[in-house]
Amino acid sequence: MDSEQKILQERLRGAVSSTIRDAVSNGKGTALPTYRYRVSWFEANTDKSGSIGKDEIKTVETYNPYDAVHLGTDPNEDVEAFNASVREIAERYSEINPHPQGHFVLTRYFDRVGQLKLDEETLVLVISEYLSYLRRKTRTIYTLFLLRDFLATDSFELPGGPSFRKATIEDANLLGRFFPRGQNPWFEHPQRVPTLGNDWVCEFRREGPKTWEELSRVSDLADEIAGALGLASAGRASLLMVFNNLDSPFQSKASSHSLSAIHTGIDGGKVELDREGIEVFRACYAAIQESKTRKHLRSLWLALRRFRLATTRANKEDQLVDFVVGLEALLTRESDPPSEVSLRFRLRGASLLSEDSGSAAERIDLMKSLYGFRSSVLHGKHAGNELEQRLVEAARALKTVLTWYLHRLRSPEEVISELDVAFVEGGDRWVSTQA
Repeated sequence: MDSEQKILQERLRGAVSSTIRDAVSNGKGTALPTYRYRVSWFEANTDKSGSIGKDEIKTVETYNPYDAVHLGTDPNEDVEAFNASVREIAERYSEINPHPQGHFVLTRYFDRVGQLKLDEETLVLVISEYLSYLRRKTRTIYTLFLLRDFLATDSFELPGGPSFRKATIEDANLLGRFFPRGQNPWFEHPQRVPTLGNDWVCEFRREGPKTWEELSRVSDLADEIAGALGLASAGRASLLMVFNNLDSPFQSKASSHSLSAIHTGIDGGKVELDREGIEVFRACYAAIQESKTRKHLRSLWLALRRFRLATTRANKEDQLVDFVVGLEALLTRESDPPSEVSLRFRLRGASLLSEDSGSAAERIDLMKSLYGFRSSVLHGKHAGNELEQRLVEAARALKTVLTWYLHRLRSPEEVISELDVAFVEGGDRWVSTQA
C-alpha cells in the first residue's frame, strides 16, 4: 500500500465513522438519509412562449452525507480532514483543479455499501478506484447537446462517438433539477429543459488530457457537428450545449453550458433524416474529422468556417458574402491574375456544381451572378429584390462544392490545377470537331 492510499483510507475510515455517529445522534437511524429533489420537464405541447403547457413533477432521491444542514450538525473534524486530504492529493495529478471534494468519495462509499455502516472491503475498493481515477493520464468528458427542429428515423451514432437519440426523462432529470435551499439555475432557462417526445439530444463521451483547454474544446465539437449536419441536409436545426463536464462519480456534476444555440442553416423547416440522410450525415462528419489531420486541406476548413459563420449572421447580405467567400477559398488561388479571378471562379465552380443546377451554360451564368452580386454588396450597393434568390443559390453552391471536396479529401490547389488543364484539353477536342 502506498502512502497516498494509506492516508486516504485512514481519513475515509474516520469520515465514515463520524458520519454514522452524527446521523444516529440526530435520530437518522442507520438507513441512508436522502435529499429530495424536484424535477420538472415540459410536455410536447409546451407553450411556444416558454411557459409550461402541461407539467409533471417527479421526485428523485439522492444522498449527500457531507451536507451540514441535512445532518443537522456542523461539519465534523474527521470529514473536514478527509476533504483536505482529497484536495491535496488530487492537485498533484492534474493541470486543472475541478474542485475535488471529499464528500464525492464519501458519497461513492455509501452508495456502494447501501446503508450507514463501516465496511473495510468497500472502503479499500473505493479509495483504490479514486486513486486510479486521479492517476490516469486522461479524463473522460461528457457533453450533452439539446437538439430542436430535428427528427431522424432512428437513433444513430457518428464516427468517433457522438450519438443521437430522443430526449428521455433521465435527460430532464439532469437538466430540470430543483436544487436545495431554493437554488434553481437551470429552471430559470426553460429552453434548456427538453420537450419529451419531441426534442432530441446528442451526447458524446471523449477522452482528453487534464487541461481546461480540453474541457473548452466542446465549441469546436459543436461546430463540426452543426457543419456536417448543415452540409448533409436541408432545413435549420439548432444545437444547445446544456451539459459539459468530467464524467466521474468523484467530481461535481455542476457543468458549463451555452447561453445560446447554434444553427445548421440560415433558414428552412425542421431537419428530417431518413436512413439515407443519416448515412450522408455520417460521411460528412467523418470527412470533416479526417480533413483536420491533413495540413494541405486547410482551405476546406476556411470554406467550412465561412459556411458556419453565415448561420450566425443577422444580416442577409453578410450571409451571402460568407457563402461566396467560402466558394472563393475552394475555387481560386493567390497566383491567379486579378483580372482573371472572376472568370476562373465561374468556370471552375460551374464544373463542380451538379447538373441539378442546370446546363453548363446556366451554371456558368449562376457563378458569374453570385460573384458579381457579392462584389456589389461589398461595395455598398443596394441588394434589391434579388437578394433572397441569390442567397439560396449561394448557400446551395457552397454546400455542393464543399461536399464534393470533403468526400474526396482533395486540396483546392490540386483540383484547380487539374481543372485548368482539363479546360484546355476540352477546348482541343472541341476545336478538332470544327475542322
